[in-house]
Amino acid sequence: VFAVPGIRELALWLGAINADRSNIETMLEKESVMLAPGGTREMIINDDHPIQSVHKGFLKIAFTKRKLVFPIIHIGQEAIFPSYSCALLDRLRRVVLDLTGYPFPTFFIGPLPRQLTTYVFDAHDPEEYESEECFISAYYEKVIRYHREVSIK
Repeated sequence: VFAVPGIRELALWLGAINADRSNIETMLEKESVMLAPGGTREMIINDDHPIQSVHKGFLKIAFTKRKLVFPIIHIGQEAIFPSYSCALLDRLRRVVLDLTGYPFPTFFIGPLPRQLTTYVFDAHDPEEYESEECFISAYYEKVIRYHREVSIK
């Protein structure tokens, strides 16, 4: 959101907070923080892969600050933007993604109300891991395993 000119200002005006490291660390001193790393990309790319891009920053902060991370998986979010099922529009979106690194919305229909099932899993605890690398690797292994489990239902 913050990478797109104009949208950044609108998001700030609506109360969004830039999820940079200093803001997250400051907020963690007082309260819990909910992040949706890769949210847009994972939401609109429907390849049956729960991880379209690996984000490590929030996990590094959690490990350093010794904060719990709760894996969250949404099932059905790709149906919110039905125009992505159109091969031509999907190809266009992928070109935009390759050129800009951001999956800029290329939808013409949507978002539409659809059933979305959200699963929140047990805490991923940094106290259980000796290193940051192990903590990060284990987190993504869990997300993939959880996605398989809930996709079968």
